[in-house]
Amino acid sequence: MCGSFVANQAKPRPRISTSSGMPTFLTGLALSNIAATGAAVTAKTCDDEGTLLQTASVNLAGRGHTSFLLPSTYSVTANKRGMVEFVVPAGGKINAVGLRAKADGTLTTIPVLTK
Repeated sequence: MCGSFVANQAKPRPRISTSSGMPTFLTGLALSNIAATGAAVTAKTCDDEGTLLQTASVNLAGRGHTSFLLPSTYSVTANKRGMVEFVVPAGGKINAVGLRAKADGTLTTIPVLTK
């Protein structure tokens, strides 16, 4: 189950709301590792009811980054609304940015929540 927040958790987990379920929107994500050592970040993809759809690993080199379109990388998110939670290993530090685009060129950021 996804979607539960824990008060006073020692390490925040970036969470990005997705909107791939809206046919006119496309969601893109960018992750960067601000630590000097590499990190295997776990991506937990959930629907808008909090049901876990998929768990996958995103490997980030030390001070490395990656970016992708959500439904291209995680096809289980196609035509669904929900969120992606990134679980960072002990000592890891990442930044996350979410973008939502429409076919007409409209672009907006998606707020990143910390758990």
